[in-house]
Amino acid sequence: MEVPKDRFWLIVQSDEVRDLQEVVVCYFTSAADANGRRRRPLTTDALIPKGTDLGKRKLSADSFVRCGKLYSARISGISEYEGTLPNSYMILVDKQLKSCLGLDTLARLAASSKKKKD
Repeated sequence: MEVPKDRFWLIVQSDEVRDLQEVVVCYFTSAADANGRRRRPLTTDALIPKGTDLGKRKLSADSFVRCGKLYSARISGISEYEGTLPNSYMILVDKQLKSCLGLDTLARLAASSKKKKD
C-alpha cells in the first residue's frame, strides 16, 4: 500500500510486534469537507483537535482518525515520522479500535463468564 503524501497515518500496532516487515495503520482525515462544513463522524472515528502537537508539527485542522479503516503498510514505505499522538488521544484511539474490533465485547463476555463460574 502506498501512503498518499497528503495524509497522516497513525501506526496502531504495538511496539512489541514491530519486528515484522509491515505495521498496522489507520489514517487521519479532515473533520471538515471541501466547503468547510463539519463532516459527520463514523462511529469508530476518534476526533483529534486542531493544534494537537504531534512532535514535529501540529495538526492544522480538526481531524478524525479512521479507526474502522485498518491497513497494513510496509515499514520501508514509511518515509517520514511526524511524531506521536499525546496519550490522552491515544486512549481514545485505543477505545475506538477495541470497539471496532469487538475486543470490548469479548472482554465483557469473558468477565461475565468468569462471574458465572464463581
